[in-house]
Amino acid sequence: AAAVQQLVTDGVITLVAGPGKAAYKVGDKIYDSGYQAWKAARAGGERVPKVVPGRANPWTGVDTGNRGVGAEQNPNIAGWIKGPDGSATSIRKNADGLPDWENFLKDNASVTSVSGSLDPKSIRFTQNNIGAKFKDGSSVGDLVKGLKNGSIDPDSLPPIRTFDVNGQLYSLDNRRLYAYQQAGVKIPTSPATASEIAKDSQFKFSTTNGGRDIEVRGQ
Repeated sequence: AAAVQQLVTDGVITLVAGPGKAAYKVGDKIYDSGYQAWKAARAGGERVPKVVPGRANPWTGVDTGNRGVGAEQNPNIAGWIKGPDGSATSIRKNADGLPDWENFLKDNASVTSVSGSLDPKSIRFTQNNIGAKFKDGSSVGDLVKGLKNGSIDPDSLPPIRTFDVNGQLYSLDNRRLYAYQQAGVKIPTSPATASEIAKDSQFKFSTTNGGRDIEVRGQ
């Protein structure tokens, strides 16, 4: 919240309002692009892609070697993402010259056959940020506490829906994944259907760093 307020004060962005999921996605992108522009302005006007303080590096996991990367090869390619089988899939650059994780997820998502109770740290987020409360008004923080102290049984909650991207599992249920990661307990999972992946990709695929971390709004 403080970072966004500073951006407004500096005249970098203007806060907007809109209906439902569309406003959420727009707000997410305004924050990300606005922060980069603000950092560049503070550095003297030269736009150098940098990591948002406290967040995972968007280049982590991106092989920027000589496999087709560079102006002489393909200036639109940021690098390559290696799969567990040794294969490599290209990831394009976004408008800021950073790896375009949003479209990488959309282009390479597939239904997984993996299910059951898993280490939550082995699953990545699809969103760049989440709200601190669920739709029913309960808080993510309370879920973390309940899972930690045992007052909430993981099996009493619906499993999170996961899908595969280049051999890596991603979640469509980011608040619960965050809660389980913070609590450090195994998380029940089930494969997301193709229709669920297609539907949620329209507004949930907003990660800027490959889903390695997520910001909680309103904390």
